[in-house]
Amino acid sequence: MKTGTKTVIGLMSALLLCAMAAPALAQPDLIVTDIGPDYIFADLTNVQSAQVKNTDLSYDAAAFSVSISITDGSSTELYSNKVNVAGLLANTSVSVSLGNWKPTSVENITITVVADCDDDIFESDENNNASIEQRTTTGDCDTDTMSPATCYGYRGQYPLQGIYSDAGKHGLIYTTGDYKYKNETVNFDIGTDNNEIAGTTSDIPVGATIKHARLYEYFCWRKSETGPNPGPDPRPDFELSFNGNPLTADAYYTDMKGFKASEYQYGTLAYDVTAYVTGNGAYQAARSNYVYGKGYTSGMALLIVYGHPTNPYVEYHINEGYDRLATEYGTQYHVLPEDATTSASFPCIDNPVEEIVGTTLFTATLDTNGANEALDFNDGGPWVPVWYGTSDYPIGTDSRSVTSELQLNPFCNPEVTEFTEDGSGFGATNAILIVEKESLPNNVYLVPQHSGASYCNTTVVEVYAETTDLFQGGSIKLSYTPGCANVTDVEYNPMWDLTATWGSDTDGYEWLVFARKATSGSVNGLAHICNLTIHCECDVYCMTPLHFVSEAEDPSYYCMLSDDVGSEVTPVAWHDGTFKCTNLPDLVITDLYGEQQGTGNDYIVHYIVKNEGNAPVAAGHTTTLHIGELATPGTWTWIEDMTVPDALAPGDSYTGTFATVLTMTTPNDLLKVCADSFDDVMEIDEENNCMESFYPAGIEIKVDVLDDGECVDFQEQFLVNIDVDPRNIPVYGVQYTLSFNNSVLHAEWQNEGTFLNGDGEPTNVYINNIDNGAGTIS
Repeated sequence: MKTGTKTVIGLMSALLLCAMAAPALAQPDLIVTDIGPDYIFADLTNVQSAQVKNTDLSYDAAAFSVSISITDGSSTELYSNKVNVAGLLANTSVSVSLGNWKPTSVENITITVVADCDDDIFESDENNNASIEQRTTTGDCDTDTMSPATCYGYRGQYPLQGIYSDAGKHGLIYTTGDYKYKNETVNFDIGTDNNEIAGTTSDIPVGATIKHARLYEYFCWRKSETGPNPGPDPRPDFELSFNGNPLTADAYYTDMKGFKASEYQYGTLAYDVTAYVTGNGAYQAARSNYVYGKGYTSGMALLIVYGHPTNPYVEYHINEGYDRLATEYGTQYHVLPEDATTSASFPCIDNPVEEIVGTTLFTATLDTNGANEALDFNDGGPWVPVWYGTSDYPIGTDSRSVTSELQLNPFCNPEVTEFTEDGSGFGATNAILIVEKESLPNNVYLVPQHSGASYCNTTVVEVYAETTDLFQGGSIKLSYTPGCANVTDVEYNPMWDLTATWGSDTDGYEWLVFARKATSGSVNGLAHICNLTIHCECDVYCMTPLHFVSEAEDPSYYCMLSDDVGSEVTPVAWHDGTFKCTNLPDLVITDLYGEQQGTGNDYIVHYIVKNEGNAPVAAGHTTTLHIGELATPGTWTWIEDMTVPDALAPGDSYTGTFATVLTMTTPNDLLKVCADSFDDVMEIDEENNCMESFYPAGIEIKVDVLDDGECVDFQEQFLVNIDVDPRNIPVYGVQYTLSFNNSVLHAEWQNEGTFLNGDGEPTNVYINNIDNGAGTIS
């Protein structure tokens, strides 16, 4: 038995040694070399990817699969996917798209990617296919790799702002002169330069009135944290003059990457140079204080609006700003274009087809390449490619007709332009809408043009005619959506003394006829026709056009004005309006205050948002915190966005706290919190979303008396100061009552200090009482 046992063991050992001595089989070897993106953002759609490499130098890999699994701290799977790869040549890599993931919360996660997850390939090493990485969060945008969307700055959170709107015989010029990237001096030659809006030579007619002239300084790569002038305000880094006249920026707009310690700032500075533009001629803009860290000049542009009788009649709206958009930033992050879109909104344009001669949308951008950017207007696009910039000439402009797209907006919502990015980044800076209208001598319109009421309530809308031709009467056929609104009464002006009738037999139509006696005579100029009482019929939000029906629409009953012999007055422009049943939410901030953290100057900000409307609002709208620059009233720095997670019924409130810990600047900070800051919610009142407050919140009144431990002798006199620190809050008057121990102290006198009269203005003292018996001074 012992001999046989030894024989068996010997044979097994010989086989094992034989196997160990055989050479390894040459096969492909698949590994995961990178998992992307490096940073994940909650509430955004993150494009997951991985780099897979075949490390073998000779053998190709046939088709295989790659899997991804994302788990939270308790190993619960949050996302998974598997994709097929057709094959991979020896010693090559491939980027594998692993799907789109939109996390709803910020938490520590583990990402596991496995190449050849189904073991389709026989590899030289079967144990190196998996790669595991973490994305972690601490609440710090500068260090976290899993963050809220607020840490991502290039997502379109700064829509361009409207600055000028007007109508009349106006012309507009936008020119970039002889600009070039990093050139600190730009020459403009109005009369010779190209007008990018019209595609013609810029020219201001003799005798024109300059309505507005605006100089734009576009900049990039400003060091906002370590530069010569640290801080969010770029103006100290840009000392500009225009034809030798020193300038101060009216406004500035900036954007930053927002995460991983990025201090580089992009932006636009806007200067009012109306006083220095007189017509055609040479103008020079010069920046005098450039040093490294203050940011490079990307370029400059000059915008001019002028009036002249030979110009066509136009309505124009001008928006400006800076919003940088980027779906990708190297390997750091990758989101979808919908997360890198910004807008410029214009007021609703009254747009009857017969009055519109032409509509031009002009836009300007920076750093585009003509491939990865798109433009849209009223959902009539998108248009690609649009803007073309180069490294030396980064300003890209586009001017296009959008008349048909304007007509896509029949219910008179705002006219909306959208800029979208699908690549490494560009900046949206300007948007101008110019609507040329036929200038007609006779007009009929509603006052107000756009009206509304809540459910079961009414509003009164006046109808006016403003004409140069004489007329003695007319007829009006007004159409509307009957389920939304109803005209319940018509009250005519007594001037229509012959006949004034009102027919309302058909839902959705009103038939009005009015006339004057021959002895009363015809009228022109401004004439009041009637008042319409309009009733809201719908218990949810709706909007209906108030439309003047034309002869082309109904040859039997249509809108017209008639002269004193009964002939029709032509031409007449009939300006439609709208009526809204304003059953909508209304988000307002009802409380805003800071709370000290510890014993120093650090604090956090709490707020309460309330729905004061008459309809519920769903969760998901955004509240934004800003800090005001006290030295420049009206200038605000964005701090943080916060999503409201709860639906709010009418009257409901939500209390929130921003995550950012702020450090107070002396003497205090001006806070502003705005509800629905991205205009996601249609509201009754779109202008009441914000509240401002100071931190510390109150005015400080303190008693300034002897130092601790200091004593006074018996019958010795000493002074007590009552100090008031308004902390930048306007103060009109002050009152106080100071109490003291009347057994040891006796008050002698009380004099007014310099708090309110230090500037020489007169003051009144209404109460100056000393009551030693009660131990009070007031």
